[in-house]
Amino acid sequence: MITIQEAIERTEKSETTIRRLVTKYKGSKHIKLINGVYHIDESFLYKHYPPVVTVDQDSFKSRHHSTNEPVIAGDQFGSILDNLQEQIRELHQRIREQNHIIMKMAEQRDRLLKAPVRPKKEPPSRSSQAPAPPPAKPPQMVAPIEAAMMVVIALGMISLVIYMFITLYR
Repeated sequence: MITIQEAIERTEKSETTIRRLVTKYKGSKHIKLINGVYHIDESFLYKHYPPVVTVDQDSFKSRHHSTNEPVIAGDQFGSILDNLQEQIRELHQRIREQNHIIMKMAEQRDRLLKAPVRPKKEPPSRSSQAPAPPPAKPPQMVAPIEAAMMVVIALGMISLVIYMFITLYR
């Protein structure tokens, strides 16, 4: 168990970010209030925010010819990968739910468009009056379906980006 300040130092996240995590999971087995100070389970913290490992720049540059980029340790990469895979599973579940909603909306739209329209009884026409306008078309529910499709496309794009990240950094 580490304090919020130690979590900030190890993950290089802001205090607000760490406190938001503590508030969200307050009362769980991963967050404990000890003597008025919150403590966070390290593995739980690293599942949400991987630690940043800094390396001596001189030795690192001599071996890798790189800049001041943070390095992720090998054992931490597995937890990052697991976290990303869980996020992908959640996104796929959301996509399935959105597809189900879209299918239900499409069925409802089709039922509404196929509903018979009863003609109105028109008063007897006089020869001096203009012909009656054609009956109005029933309203179409296009906008909600288009919005749902945009959500599905956005989730698919996010899933694709995460998949590309995983395949590039394996």
